[in-house]
Amino acid sequence: MKVTKGETNISTYHEYMNEGAYSLRSAHTLLVKVKEMDKGGIDSTGSRTSADLQSRYAFLMFANALEAAANALLLELHLPDESYKELEKLNTLSKIFLFCDIKGCPADRGNHLINFIKEIINCRNEFVHPKPSMVEVDLSEAKPVLLTKKTKSKNYPLYFTEINFDHAIEALKDILSFLSWIVFDTCKYKLEEGAWAIGFNAYGSTGDIEIIGAESGIKFDLRTFSKE
Repeated sequence: MKVTKGETNISTYHEYMNEGAYSLRSAHTLLVKVKEMDKGGIDSTGSRTSADLQSRYAFLMFANALEAAANALLLELHLPDESYKELEKLNTLSKIFLFCDIKGCPADRGNHLINFIKEIINCRNEFVHPKPSMVEVDLSEAKPVLLTKKTKSKNYPLYFTEINFDHAIEALKDILSFLSWIVFDTCKYKLEEGAWAIGFNAYGSTGDIEIIGAESGIKFDLRTFSKE
């Protein structure tokens, strides 16, 4: 049987964001169920564990989306292959700032969103390059509490299994805001042009993100999805 081959875009910003948003929406549904079970005196341990798992996965997908966006912006510069391969080794923020500089639109390094993004990147690095270590445990509570390190502004735990729904939704909000600020406010891309570039010539759906926003009372910046 002859195989017909074509090409499609994979590992893109929108792909990771949509995957994470779907998981985060699932986590929210489970947490609503947990509240109902707790009120009825029903053991909610299984549903709570599943919600936490979905939230952690969502956080990691959003962090991957940020990295995919940085690489897509480098590709948008249409540099020689060898140059791209070298620049791809830079850290996430360096890639994004370099993109702005080459475009002649240097980013304001004092913007508050940068520190928020640094914290997400810090967490991702801890999660994908884990190192076994000892940690103190607070035994004074009914349930033991791990005394792990946390980021300064957003209070993200630097231990993967402590990431929860609130952490994931905060990361989603900050990544959407930061990338919109870079692409549309700093580099002055038009809406569709910028969303196309950051997604490596592909788009994504905002359905799950908008539902999460409506359920949580958060107004997300959806410009990277070509939506005002």
